[in-house]
Order: sequence, then structure tokens, then C-alpha cells
Amino acid sequence: MKVVSALLLGLLGLLASGLLPAQSAAPAAQRSAVFAGGCFWCMEGPFEKLVGVSDVVSGFSGGRTANPSYEQVTAGGTGHAEVVRVSYDPKKVSYATLLEIYWRNVDPFDGGGQFCDRGPSYRPEIFVANDEERRLAEQSKAALEKRFGKTLAVRITKAAPFYAAEGYHQDYYLRNPLRYKYYRSSCGRDNRLDKVWGAEARGDNVPAARRASPGSSEESIVNRRKWLQTVAGVAAGGAVAGNLSMKADAGTFPIRKTEDEWRAQLTPEQFRVLREHGTERAGTSPLNNEKRSGVFHCAGCEQALFTSDTKYESGTGWPSFFRPLPGAVGTKTDRSFFMTRTEVHCSRCGGHLGHVFDDGPAPTGLRYCMNGVALTFVPSKG
Repeated sequence: MKVVSALLLGLLGLLASGLLPAQSAAPAAQRSAVFAGGCFWCMEGPFEKLVGVSDVVSGFSGGRTANPSYEQVTAGGTGHAEVVRVSYDPKKVSYATLLEIYWRNVDPFDGGGQFCDRGPSYRPEIFVANDEERRLAEQSKAALEKRFGKTLAVRITKAAPFYAAEGYHQDYYLRNPLRYKYYRSSCGRDNRLDKVWGAEARGDNVPAARRASPGSSEESIVNRRKWLQTVAGVAAGGAVAGNLSMKADAGTFPIRKTEDEWRAQLTPEQFRVLREHGTERAGTSPLNNEKRSGVFHCAGCEQALFTSDTKYESGTGWPSFFRPLPGAVGTKTDRSFFMTRTEVHCSRCGGHLGHVFDDGPAPTGLRYCMNGVALTFVPSKG
């Protein structure tokens, strides 16, 4: 026992003196690849499905300005492009596979931007970190040029510093599914990808052998996004009724009616939105494109809510305003779906109208994002 103790004390002494290295866990064999393919919102999803990919982060690279903001990059002058940084295990997914997914999510013939997004910040570009990545990238580009019979516009350049974009851009396609889908469709991205790549378009049909298997470590990113989908109500396109006991407080407003009375007065869709706090599908309301002069009223009680001169095109697919009429609406905190938002309701009948966000235009900086089905429009006379 004394001999063992002496040996242990000796080993501890060597560790303390630094003469004997302490055991440490081997570093994870992770690498990262950076790609520019237009709007970074649209480039996250395809890579996140791959087995071996542990994270995908939206950001900026290829420019001169350190730690740029989204506004600076899109305004031009920084030299940066919108990019995604893909973290992956090369033992499970190869750089060649990442290139395969990349190509099928861009228009390789358009060097002036991508789809509806124009300018240098939306240019397609592959940032290579070493000679091997450059070889593979140039090899894949040459093969596609041979296949299509013409030169591709995608640049292959040396990797530059990467700067992560603001938090609200990360996982945008899952956190804001309806706005994302509306943007992607209106931008013409999928139509163009289908035209260029046919059945290969978008890299969405990732072979089963490449997908992260349930329970594996790389599946954690998939699980996180499934959770985001659940709390955001993606599965039903936003129509998962916020019907989680979010009924309007009928007894707190001037106009009070029973549920049966509201059902008799409103259409089923109006009742679902106004009285059950539902959300209409983006782009389905004719009022989204209403440009005449007039006043928007509550569909439940006809109270005037917004005037046409406060309406603007937000690109979300819902009628949006930067200011309501005085006293026309009320707000309250909405914590449904594990999120904290500000709900907007009619101050006269309590009908749910939508939500207000702080990303609107001057002079208020607010965006009152309203369900068109909750509104009626009365045009000005003359």
C-alpha cells in the first residue's frame, strides 16, 4: 500500500510540474465551409439535412468591413456577400457532397445576384479554405460547365473572415415560416431552380444514407429545428390556431356577444381569426394589395382601425400599417407557442387582428401586421 501511495504521489507531482501531460479529450474533427448563394435564409435548410452537419450559420464574408450589420451589407459598399457557414464532420459528409448541395440551390449562370435579389451582396461565390477545397470546387465547376455547355458565373475565391449575421436572421425560415415562404415564392427562386436543375432542384431530396439518423449526435440540429417548427406552427402553415385557450375576453369590451352570436354573424374563417386568435395564410387576402384611398374597419364590429395612407407593402403577405387610428386598437402580451409577441385587438369588440412588430417604417418604426380577413375596407368617396 505504501508503494502504491508513493507512486500516486509521484505521478501527481509530475502532473503538477508539467513534466507529464494531463489527458484531455481529443478535439472534434470539425471543419467549416462557406458558401454565398443569394439570400442566406434560403441556404440554411438544404445543408441542415445532411448527416454530419452540426450547424449552419447565416452571415457575411468576402468584404472589407469588420463586423458589418445587415443594413450595411445590403446597402452596398462593404464588399461582403450574404453567406452560410456550414460546420461538418468530414468523416461523415464530404466537401464534395456540400458542393453538390450548393450548386443545386443557386442559379450558377447569374453573377449579378440571385433571383430577385440583385447586387454584389447577393452574388454566388464559393470561399475555399485550402488547396484541396479549391481543387474540388474547380473540378465540380468544370464538370457542370461541360454538362451545360456554357460558362458558370459563380466565383471561387480564397476564404475570408466570416461574420455572423444578427440573431433574427438565424433559422429565419423556421422562425418566420409564412414570411419566408412568401418571400421565396415571390422572389422566383424555386421556379428558376426548377428550370435550371429539374428534378435535382434545391437539394431537398437528400438520400436517406446522407440524412442524420434519429438519436445520433448530429441529429441534435435537426431536433432543434423540429422544435422550432412545432412552436411556430409550421405544419399547418400558421393556421395551427393559437387556439390554445386564447379566446377573446368577451366581457371586457363595449360590444359583448356570446360565441353562438359571433358564429352567426361571422364567416367560419372570420370567427377562427377574430374570436379564436387564428392566422390566415399569407398572401390570401385581397386587402393585402388594396391601394385605393379609404379606411380599414374591424370585420367584427365595423370600428374604423387604419387609414390607407398608413398602409405599406411589407413583403409579408399580410396587410401592414405603421399606425392605427387613435384609440382604435389595444395590445396585450401573447406568449403562445413559447414565444413572446404583442397581440393587437379591436378596442371595441376585442376581436383578434394580428400582431405588432418593431421593424416597420418611419415615422413610428412599427409594423401592424393584420389578418385581412379581420378587416373590411371602405373606399373614399369621389
